[in-house]
Amino acid sequence: MRCELFLWISVLGIVACGRCLAAPTNVLSKTDYAFFATIPERNIFNPIRLPHREPPTNHVETVVAAPTDAFALVGTMTYEKGTFAFFSGASTNYQKVLQRDGEIAGFKIASITPDAVTLATSNSTVIVRVGSQMQCDRVAGWTQAQYATTQMVDQATAPVVPPATDSAGSSSDILKKLMQKREQEL
Repeated sequence: MRCELFLWISVLGIVACGRCLAAPTNVLSKTDYAFFATIPERNIFNPIRLPHREPPTNHVETVVAAPTDAFALVGTMTYEKGTFAFFSGASTNYQKVLQRDGEIAGFKIASITPDAVTLATSNSTVIVRVGSQMQCDRVAGWTQAQYATTQMVDQATAPVVPPATDSAGSSSDILKKLMQKREQEL
């Protein structure tokens, strides 16, 4: 009897150990594709790689406002080819460099001054200063709004340079005056 009991305990022990040593079927082997799935996800040499993010736990519905049409007068420039106005805007249709009589957003450029542009339509005119922005609202149409700009030179402390004339001596006179002003500042 003792021998049979010992035999049964030994058989049960061997069966139990055999189950423990059996290979589990849900573990990835090193030859499966899923084992290498992290390589394309976390490849540091991929130029279009995005950071890994967990999906958000709280789903908050956001309302995205419809983009508004807008353009701003970035600056003006006068040189030998003429006077130009530089515009930048929300779309590429508003990123333009225009001369007098040019058109942007249904407006025609009536005049260009160093610090502003006069835009005209068939029934109104609007003076847009450098740094100002025009925005299109579905209800009100085009309206003028200020937008923040930083200027490198403060207009109140900027040196006033008289306009250059065609004579050869005038450019050297201007240069002398600017050098004297610079010496006084130091």
